Amino acid sequence: MCRWAIVQHCFLAGLLLLPRMSMGAGEMIEWSGYQWNVTSSNDRPQGPGPNIFSDSKENVFLDDEGNLHLRIIKSADGKWHASQVTLAESLGYGTYQWEVSSRYDDLPANVVVGLFTYNSPRSVARQTEGEIGNDKPDTAHEIDIEFTGAWGPGNLFFTTHDPDIQSPGVHFLTAPKSDKTTHRFRWSPNEILWESF
Repeated sequence: MCRWAIVQHCFLAGLLLLPRMSMGAGEMIEWSGYQWNVTSSNDRPQGPGPNIFSDSKENVFLDDEGNLHLRIIKSADGKWHASQVTLAESLGYGTYQWEVSSRYDDLPANVVVGLFTYNSPRSVARQTEGEIGNDKPDTAHEIDIEFTGAWGPGNLFFTTHDPDIQSPGVHFLTAPKSDKTTHRFRWSPNEILWESF
């Protein structure tokens, strides 16, 4: 099991994480008891990445057992189309957990799989009276679990991204013994605890 924690006393109790609103309008799916927006970038690169996001049924689908599949597909014109889903509502503090049924230690070096919360700059500005980076405490803009070889010597990465504070991060180089792994973080007003097993 990989475990890492950061104690951060600058979070304000009661601030809620808002869903990412800048993504292109795409399909909606119901998965795990929630409504999710399926991102479409209308064949134009956009962040994060930049990537071309597709809401096609080849890229994003639920199987007969209710498992969510997110794929990267090469189209007939040679362009790669990524997939992304974003929760349609805010959940705020709590435990975020994913059960993953694919090996993340075999991904190509340029692929990043991200499991994260995200607070858009517009949302942060609403919480801090119109300013970002104004020394007022706010929620972390992003709390991440990432699978990639792109960020350094590991393939499992725990971090936050917040322009107001130095973003901590840690890599693990792991070789899972199974295709099935569990990853989670617990987010409270004073602490974020990451775990993978």
